[in-house]
Amino acid sequence: MLALQSTILQPSYFGNDRFVQPFTPVDLPTTIATTSATNNQQSDCQGLEGTRVLLLDVHLEGNLGDELETLPLLQELRRCGVHTTAVLSGWLEGSEKQLGFRSVREHALVDSLQAPGNYERFLPSEYHAVILSPGPWKLCELRRRWPNRIDIMMGGSIILESMVNTARGKKESCEEWDLSKRLEGFKPMLIVPREAYSFDMLQQNVSSSVSSLKAEETAIYLSGDLSHSFVPAPASLEYWKRVYAWVDGMTLVFSRASNIANVVAIKGRTVELTTMDHGTVVMPANKVVFATSSALEDATVFVDWEHQYYRVFLEQQFVVCETVEQLLGLVSRSEHVYTDRYHPGVVAHRFEKEFTLLNYPNDEQTKLVGLAKLVKDYSHVSSSSSHSLARTIKEEWNPRAFAKLRETLRTLRRSRTVY
Repeated sequence: MLALQSTILQPSYFGNDRFVQPFTPVDLPTTIATTSATNNQQSDCQGLEGTRVLLLDVHLEGNLGDELETLPLLQELRRCGVHTTAVLSGWLEGSEKQLGFRSVREHALVDSLQAPGNYERFLPSEYHAVILSPGPWKLCELRRRWPNRIDIMMGGSIILESMVNTARGKKESCEEWDLSKRLEGFKPMLIVPREAYSFDMLQQNVSSSVSSLKAEETAIYLSGDLSHSFVPAPASLEYWKRVYAWVDGMTLVFSRASNIANVVAIKGRTVELTTMDHGTVVMPANKVVFATSSALEDATVFVDWEHQYYRVFLEQQFVVCETVEQLLGLVSRSEHVYTDRYHPGVVAHRFEKEFTLLNYPNDEQTKLVGLAKLVKDYSHVSSSSSHSLARTIKEEWNPRAFAKLRETLRTLRRSRTVY
């Protein structure tokens, strides 16, 4: 029987292979060594150059939350000279939407971009490692299109979807598949969940799956979301901070188009919000800014609301963020964030802003619950009494997750011959 290694990334696991700059509550992470190939390759990448990786379900549609968590992973692979084939997620239909222009800074970090579908063309024997990208891990659906091994699951959330679309366009139940069965065929060596609910689920349910693995040990590490390692363009970030100086003291509301009518009600000159615990929050309309981190999903609804409620809100109270720097600048100026989107909550946490989750009755609510649980249960985990959880994630948990990624890739590189 094989051991299941479940670990929170404590300071004792943090090596000396990374240089960390001083950090204040409103600072953002300094670079995680995303240097170009012209510099000497760092010793922590030794043995990884030329490693061939197949990266599944890569979200490059243009959602800013996806960019926040995916870019650091792609930068780390590129830093170590890994040859990366990225298979797009297929979350949206149509090749134009699957590779969005808002994700363009990520495109240069991969060696090949492949459309989703026809997964038989990707042979595991042609890669040293198969990695599942950051994002919502809908394992039931994934098993139906990728029945092969997945060596590393990096920076995502377990989504126990109850129904899945079949190849013939029909719905099929997943309720009979528990988590261990969904993972059984993938045989992962390393799983790095981004929030606490998924981490707990893996600890509690994966044992039976892991014990069926023959010669490999599965390690589970809580990363606290890789977006803490995202490095914004400094000039752009400072620009948006100046632009949104008027947001000081105001409340941000992030609500997706598919849910906004369920959690936001405009009554006279007040805004009424329904929180995840089914509570109600009422505030003056002139103290609220509606924002989105996904223009491709929410922009149309924002335009509609702007016209519908033009007597209640100013035009500037509807903000469609087009870049990560714009999102970061906006949140950094706010007083409080209400959100049914995961990454605006993560960004609020990084800036040590108060945030409250809005009700979102959906399979993907898992990641919101996990974010709240992370902040509540692990706020005391720090190498120093002066360090916040956000700082601990940035300086210790994320670097350890990347160290485990490199270690696992190195092991796979030594043990597999690629044809």
